[in-house]
Amino acid sequence: MGKARAKQDDAGSSDRVLCLLVHGDAAFAGQGIIYESFCLSGVPSFTPHGIVHIICNNQIGYTTVPREGRTSMYSSDICKMNGVPVVHVNADHPEEVFKVAQLAVEYRQKFKKDFMIDLIGKGNYV
Repeated sequence: MGKARAKQDDAGSSDRVLCLLVHGDAAFAGQGIIYESFCLSGVPSFTPHGIVHIICNNQIGYTTVPREGRTSMYSSDICKMNGVPVVHVNADHPEEVFKVAQLAVEYRQKFKKDFMIDLIGKGNYV
């Protein structure tokens, strides 16, 4: 986030630099830095003017099924606290993933706010 913001300042425009963060599902739900990032995302001196987040949601990082490891169905549910739109997309359909990625970038460019793509892989939510 900080590097993207610095490059935006150097470029003189937030439209020329996109902050893209890729997360694992277990790390996204379990790391405090995610919460801190969301809290700072609206602070004028810190914001990278919208981040496109992608969660690779394949359950590899968990040692338990989601219903026994957290209070919500999806690790991306923490985005609800900041009103970040979340789109769950089947990772096995690349055309759909591409469409959602286009939507994410268009949303970020227009509103300067975060957008979450939750890639759902095989073997989830048993």
